[in-house]
Amino acid sequence: MNRKTGFLLIIVAILAVSTLAYLFPSRKPEEGTPPESQQPEKEAPLLWTVPLQNFTSQYFEGNLFCVADNEVKVFDGGTGALKWSARTESLIVSFDYTENTFLIAEQGLVVAFDARTGEEKWEHSLGEGEYCSKTGKYLEAENGVVYVGTPTPSVYCLEAKDGTVVWDYSEGLEICPQIKIIGDRLLIHSMKVVCLKKKTGEYVWEFSDYAPGALYYEGVMLLNAVDKTGHFYYALVDEETGEVLWQESSFSIPDLGYKNGLLYLNKARRLQRFDIHDVKSGYTWQYGHGKEIATWTEADKGAVILLYSQEGTNYLLDSLVLVDNEGSVVWEHQYGGIEWNPAYKVHLEVLKEEILVLREGGYIEAFSKDGVKTWETKIQEASDSVMVQGDTVFITAQDGIYCLNTRGFLLWEYHTGVEKDSLDIFEINDGKIFVAGTQGIYVFSL
Repeated sequence: MNRKTGFLLIIVAILAVSTLAYLFPSRKPEEGTPPESQQPEKEAPLLWTVPLQNFTSQYFEGNLFCVADNEVKVFDGGTGALKWSARTESLIVSFDYTENTFLIAEQGLVVAFDARTGEEKWEHSLGEGEYCSKTGKYLEAENGVVYVGTPTPSVYCLEAKDGTVVWDYSEGLEICPQIKIIGDRLLIHSMKVVCLKKKTGEYVWEFSDYAPGALYYEGVMLLNAVDKTGHFYYALVDEETGEVLWQESSFSIPDLGYKNGLLYLNKARRLQRFDIHDVKSGYTWQYGHGKEIATWTEADKGAVILLYSQEGTNYLLDSLVLVDNEGSVVWEHQYGGIEWNPAYKVHLEVLKEEILVLREGGYIEAFSKDGVKTWETKIQEASDSVMVQGDTVFITAQDGIYCLNTRGFLLWEYHTGVEKDSLDIFEINDGKIFVAGTQGIYVFSL
């Protein structure tokens, strides 16, 4: 090769590199806006995975405890190594952890294991009878004490270290009692709701109507109740005194929600907001939207609402609206009649600087606090759930897990290989994210 030819090759190489740089520019995650379809920046930081089916999992102090109908498996949270396992003769209906003790309630027994080794420490008979379901919360533990409801029906308070009975309560209980620890109180759901002092088992108050469903907020609980005449209603009850602060027929309220001390009622195409500690004064504002609400969430100074409309048999996505604390519209973004499936669960997330909308078709949109659409991107499948951790957004879909930053750029993705998988982010702890699927557990580093 002569000097002239070599010089020409160098020029051609420089031009080629420049052309590639122009056509495929590099970018930093914080620069620009994401394309609708994009490739991940890096491989998924998968730490470990284990095949499991029909297990319920919870993370306690460095270990992942997985419980199925008749089996317990405990894995090291960092490596996925199996630390111990145990099988039971009857159905496990509830479990919890306190002070290196793992406790399960099964048919007829409460059993305690050393959480580190799996050695059985003690068991206590719960009497005859079967639990009403395997999904109820019949056992809760904290600070070295375990509370367990039994089919007899009764509630026991036991020392977690050795199973010593501290107190028991059965007066007026009708069916298998489910329990909830709230501060220094123990709430028992057994047709009616009974409140006890958790240290002594002393009776405090009761809500006498049948209340099959309850949500717990700051100092109050929202009950889905039925009175003696068969009338269904919602009731907001003070957890300290048992006083009914507010109640209204549930037939007039197709949907309701709660966030940060505020109760939202969606009824007759109006969204009403109440302060839960001053419900008797009436709603603080209402917004008559005249449409149907897909979802809403609280914003810094009001609420963000996603609306849709119906034209004959067609459903159309209508608008995204920010309403202030007076119930007035601050801004709205019109969607212009995008087809909409009301059965799809849309997600709204209010971040520090932006509002995220995860809608049907895998679309993810971001809006500034003044209503300007800042970016949009798309994942392969519609999202099932979303969780925000700092400046990172984790999304599960039927094909896998996606990790984006709050600028919309895809950091990584992981596909489980399971068709129409159902994935749930059930824990973020110790620098790890835990995801449960239909065929296994997947653990990633943050």
